[in-house]
Amino acid sequence: MHRTDRKRVLVVGDDAEHFGAMSFALQVAGIDATIVARGAAGVKAHRTRPFDLVIVDMTTPVRTAAETIIALKRSGPVRVLALSDGLAAGPEYYLVLARHVGADAVTSRPCSMSTLTRRIERLLDEPPPPMPDGLDEERLEAMLDMADRLDDAVMIARLMLAQARKARGEGAYSTH
Repeated sequence: MHRTDRKRVLVVGDDAEHFGAMSFALQVAGIDATIVARGAAGVKAHRTRPFDLVIVDMTTPVRTAAETIIALKRSGPVRVLALSDGLAAGPEYYLVLARHVGADAVTSRPCSMSTLTRRIERLLDEPPPPMPDGLDEERLEAMLDMADRLDDAVMIARLMLAQARKARGEGAYSTH
């Protein structure tokens, strides 16, 4: 029997292994979790049937993640937790950007599932805040430009890493 009083969490991210484990941990904690790989699908799912919390992976790609947070916040009050492992730039850059575009909380990866589950449970107990004041279109566009630069830096770092591995004879690795 499906309980209707269970909290619902949407996870937007394409790391199937990590987010699959997170979904399982949330289910064990009594929280329904849905995973989508793309921001547009997440925004559509949330608009169709709002979630209590949306978790956004900031590294898939950065601009898309930032645009997803903005679209979610503009759709009405919703709690947003941004996650980042930082890749080339370090998580702080991604998470600062997430805060500026409306994320209510941020967390660096990796972290234990128990720590993350407790953080999510605390967020679910808080009322959803509205979109931050002072985010006019000009400021948002400047932040999205910053996200583009982060995406470019990540791509360059991945290409350099692939070249270094190839030069060491380790074989070619995906740059995506």
